[in-house]
Amino acid sequence: MARYFFIVQFLFAFFLGCQPDKTTEMEKDSKAKRKATIKDVESGIRDNIAQRVKDGNGFFHFQNDSLDLSLKLVRVHTEYLSVLGKNEFFACVDLATESGDVYDVDFFLEGTADSMVVTRESIHKLNGKPYYTWEQNKDKTWKTVPVEQASSQLLGVIEGRDRFKFSYEVMLPEIQKQARIWIPIARSDRFQEVELIGIQSPGDYEIKQEDEFGNKIFFLELGPKHSGNKILIEYKADRKEKAAYEDTESDPGQYLLAS
Repeated sequence: MARYFFIVQFLFAFFLGCQPDKTTEMEKDSKAKRKATIKDVESGIRDNIAQRVKDGNGFFHFQNDSLDLSLKLVRVHTEYLSVLGKNEFFACVDLATESGDVYDVDFFLEGTADSMVVTRESIHKLNGKPYYTWEQNKDKTWKTVPVEQASSQLLGVIEGRDRFKFSYEVMLPEIQKQARIWIPIARSDRFQEVELIGIQSPGDYEIKQEDEFGNKIFFLELGPKHSGNKILIEYKADRKEKAAYEDTESDPGQYLLAS
């Protein structure tokens, strides 16, 4: 009986060994059918750059009518990845020259999760200065707009008034003895109205006011028990965005030396 059981085991093992790897085939089929993710697009970009660097003796070479650059990868901005159309994608990448100039290069890709191909690269910015900007269509896809034709909104320039909330956060380091912390409190002026809406503190604090200019300061006595705690100060602001203006309140003479 044991002999027959051994033969059955052997045949079963042989049968399994002769079968194709169904799990691998299923994974490939699943990857081909699913939608491409941010990770897939990033992998397509990194694979392209790695091959170009290998072919370019350690550099990513970029050429157009006016540029001939040898670049090194700094960062892939996956947070700015966008869908341009069906199986068409975009992400921007920071690449730098040996001299320190940073080029923001837009990568355009086509493909699916298992096959991503870079179809075009375009210089978007040089050291933060854009040559064009992006505008979203009604169908949520994107198109480029030359800077000369872009609106202030597209360029990120806010006109008129701007309302927003902002916070100031401090993580306290390890404190071995007694310590003190002073944090300036934002204040209103003729260009903005600032409202303090909340303070989170690991201990009892004071709001002090200095005499000469009336500035307010958050003040807290600290000890070892406060180590690793957080101080959070939150504001609401209503700001008047402004262009150049004439300052009628100051005397320019106070900054000039008498001859």
